[in-house]
Amino acid sequence: MMHDKYVSPANNVEMGELFDKPPRRPFKITWPPEYADYSDEIDEGLKALKQGDYGSAHKCFDRVDPKSEYYSTAMNYTAVCYLLEGKTEEAEQACLRLLEKSPDDVQALASYAAVLSEQNRTEEGYRTAVKLASLETKNPDELYKAATVCCENKLYAQAFEKFSQLEKTVSYDLTLLYFKAISAFKCGKVKECVATLGKILDIYPRAAVARYFYREIRRYSEKGGTVPETYFFYRLPKNEREERLKLLMALADLRSSDLIAYCEETDIGELLDWCFDESDGQEPELQILAMIVAVKAELDGFVRTVLLDSGVGEVVKIETLRRVFERNRDCEFGVVVADIYRRIPFFRLEVGRTKRAKFVGAYALCCSRFGVIGDSEAQSFCEAAREVYAALERDDKLSLASDQESLACAISLIAEPANANRMRDLLQFLGGDAKTVAAILGCVHCLADEEVAAARVENTEKDGAENAAEGNGDETN
Repeated sequence: MMHDKYVSPANNVEMGELFDKPPRRPFKITWPPEYADYSDEIDEGLKALKQGDYGSAHKCFDRVDPKSEYYSTAMNYTAVCYLLEGKTEEAEQACLRLLEKSPDDVQALASYAAVLSEQNRTEEGYRTAVKLASLETKNPDELYKAATVCCENKLYAQAFEKFSQLEKTVSYDLTLLYFKAISAFKCGKVKECVATLGKILDIYPRAAVARYFYREIRRYSEKGGTVPETYFFYRLPKNEREERLKLLMALADLRSSDLIAYCEETDIGELLDWCFDESDGQEPELQILAMIVAVKAELDGFVRTVLLDSGVGEVVKIETLRRVFERNRDCEFGVVVADIYRRIPFFRLEVGRTKRAKFVGAYALCCSRFGVIGDSEAQSFCEAAREVYAALERDDKLSLASDQESLACAISLIAEPANANRMRDLLQFLGGDAKTVAAILGCVHCLADEEVAAARVENTEKDGAENAAEGNGDETN
């Protein structure tokens, strides 16, 4: 095995464990049933379970023969299905049938503990957790389930031991390390808690939630005072969260110049990082609020980092680009959408002062929506926006530019003419008003017809002049 300053013996152990599982058989056994390969049925059932199609999931799991080695897995997922459907009695029966056959099945005991918790049978759930804590296993999935059941039943010392054992296999998982830290704190192991939170910050420097608890618990360990509130949910305490939200909203309401001046004096990087770390990064509305502040403060380094982060949702990225483009400056930003990198250029829009903000907003909306998810070019949208402005200004109908959505529909249709079906989809996608869009397009088409007619007159006069010149030349000859 390799061993140098980059690869330690512990790394070798981790790499070796990747090959612990035997490879899948090249042929699928279908008979006799007790020796059949039901892996496809399990995978299909799991897929249906994740999609919320519990009926299809039950059908897949029911196809597994009771004598098969896959039966315990199928029965466990059946119990989970019933539990998610709210059928706790059926879930309990499925767990009990499995436990009659295998009393020490960790997966079944964990599911049974979840059923008891759902039924508010606290004492029985506690006894089940104690039994789970006493079982020895090296399977990472079983260790994790046993540890979480211990947490739910306040067996924090046992949970800490399970998480510590699991850490030897999964060393860098943020959720695992966070659970280990909180369980350590709750069972009085403050030093181990601080060390684990410190490890999280070494691996994930932008883990703002972990940083908050690291500071609070370290303060408590050094100075005493109020015991910090801690949760197994990866989020800040309610009061701290509300204070940060108030600050964010206040910053979002500032003028851009004032916000830029504030950021020159105060570092808000951790505040912005928190928005993407809270609840494991599953709060898009909070993230959009952070990006409003970042764009307004012209923190383009942070903005570019977020746009290139494959873990951030597309909705957040599209809204961020729209806000950036509304600044109406020549720029270019890279963005990763669906794990594909795209480079999005933007060209400054030069139009009159009247309704300029509406046109810039509509133009930015087109570039952010279709530049990210389509093959449209910003240059075509820019030219279309100027064409629409010229037509409405000539007809003294700039009042039609009353909302950005309808104006964006018109600009998109001028840039890329479409049939009736695409026009209907576009109106629905952007939320435009059909009558307003039709009126705007009518003005543009009238202007285009006049330009064509003027060009024809000019060509006719030019041809006449050329013919007259040729006639004069013949007479001279």
